[in-house]
Amino acid sequence: PRHTHWKNSARWRRLQTLVFDPEAPTSLVLVLDVQTSDLGLFWIVPAYLELIVSAAASMAEHALAERLAVGLFTNASATRSSGAVEVPIGRSPGQRLVLMEAFARIRGFALLHLDAEGLLDRLARSLPWGATVVVLSALPTPGLQAALLAVQDAGHATTLLTVGLQPIEAPAGLDVQYLGGEDAWENLAALELD
Repeated sequence: PRHTHWKNSARWRRLQTLVFDPEAPTSLVLVLDVQTSDLGLFWIVPAYLELIVSAAASMAEHALAERLAVGLFTNASATRSSGAVEVPIGRSPGQRLVLMEAFARIRGFALLHLDAEGLLDRLARSLPWGATVVVLSALPTPGLQAALLAVQDAGHATTLLTVGLQPIEAPAGLDVQYLGGEDAWENLAALELD
């Protein structure tokens, strides 16, 4: 009875039920790892950070245009704030503005107490049904890859987008895409729109 579409049933004079597509994603969860250098928390590769943020902003824009709910979770310290940059999953009319403002607040410094693996572990407990999780990272550690595989094992679609000098060797079963390195950001930054 909960999945009976009573309005259409009355209109068509026969029982109509709602059909759910289990393959259709309902939300996009973007997880940004802003740690771009293995030299320490306070070393930044600006081109990697800009490429990660630009790719995430483009995906958020596209997902909102497709009427998906979008959330942003990072291990980045925010300007004018002591916590991480986060935007809860939503698709309200103001979500685009909130997300773009959050992207603008991202600094390249990861929080001391929150690595990307820990962030993903925390999020995994509260992901909505049907959520697609995309992690963007310049330093995808084996622990981060294992955490992403655990999210995938829980029934969520996952993708790892990497930036850096070269693509990584992905563990079996994990979808990994390489966005490029500093040259990719330089090419993107050099684009001129007419």
